[in-house]
Amino acid sequence: MYKLIVKNKGVTIIDKNLSQDECESIKTTGAQWFCDVFMKYVGLDISDYTIKEYRNGKDYFIIHIRQEDLIKLREDKLSDLFK
Repeated sequence: MYKLIVKNKGVTIIDKNLSQDECESIKTTGAQWFCDVFMKYVGLDISDYTIKEYRNGKDYFIIHIRQEDLIKLREDKLSDLFK
């Protein structure tokens, strides 16, 4: 099990636990794996984030998203609600 956490200004926006199957469904490794996981399960492209904007451990990854990405996540969520 692996935990993805998305924060903005100290507030947790997303706290998602990935199952073993979800983790294994991403076939890349290393930094690319994190990028692919966030794109697939959060809908966020973190490929241009710097090391200052995230923290990771054995079973978690926390990203401190930028304001523009928070706005995009909110707009995407609203779009999904009105489909």
